[in-house]
Amino acid sequence: MLATVATLAVPAFASQALEVIHQGPESTEDKRNEYFWKLLDAALGATRSRWGDYHLREGSMMNGLRAVRELQAGALNVIERSTDLELEKALRPIRIPLDKGVGGFRVFMIRREFQRQLDQVRTIEDLKRFTIGQSGAWSDSDILSQAGFKVTRGNDYEGLFAMLAAGRFDLFSRGVDEASQELELHRQRFPDLTIERRLLLYYPLPRYLFVRRDAVSERLALRIEEGFSIMQKDGSFDRLFDSYRVPFERTLNLKERRLFRIANPFLSTDTPLKKTELWYDPTK
Repeated sequence: MLATVATLAVPAFASQALEVIHQGPESTEDKRNEYFWKLLDAALGATRSRWGDYHLREGSMMNGLRAVRELQAGALNVIERSTDLELEKALRPIRIPLDKGVGGFRVFMIRREFQRQLDQVRTIEDLKRFTIGQSGAWSDSDILSQAGFKVTRGNDYEGLFAMLAAGRFDLFSRGVDEASQELELHRQRFPDLTIERRLLLYYPLPRYLFVRRDAVSERLALRIEEGFSIMQKDGSFDRLFDSYRVPFERTLNLKERRLFRIANPFLSTDTPLKKTELWYDPTK
């Protein structure tokens, strides 16, 4: 549970609504972040009586690296990203894993004919024989490389699906919350792609909201933290999360997969890994 922020100074009720602009998706077909903005909207709504009204709106389409630049330039007020040490030095993290760390559980999108080879994987060293595709803008690329995987980096989210279909790499590592939806959205363009049936890779990968490190943004961060605390106490955070996890749990059979774990050496010591209520575990 978040520490209470009730004792923090709250500005007088503002007559003008707070304008909050978050990053847009990476492409017109990218639906991955919709849940995160529902959480943000709910947190701001839960604090309306104390902090005042707000307008939440989406910025233009952009990848994660551009989102960081746009936030630092003042074009955005808040972004969501998988965290790492460098990002936390540059920006102010709100240390509540939005997806309870779901994004650290990875399945693989593959070409159908590859399943036969992956059926032979018994150890993590067996898995490391295959090349994994990731965006160079994602922290996953460095995590996988550090663990000894062969990583092919792409520059464009949509282009990674085409690269997989063309055989530029063997496995496209996807969060369990992303894979089924992405496969459905790309089925017509890439009918030979499917989700591997037996394997599950895990590394701790909290996805946070970030704001700038300035006084105005700090007030926004405190408001969001207070909103999340309210949601955790009244159960609305978990209800939103449950609606988020049910679809992929139904389709991916997570408990029946062979699980491999690797470290994430790019996490801050302030990461709340010991607060088990903040984390998802599909094996339980």
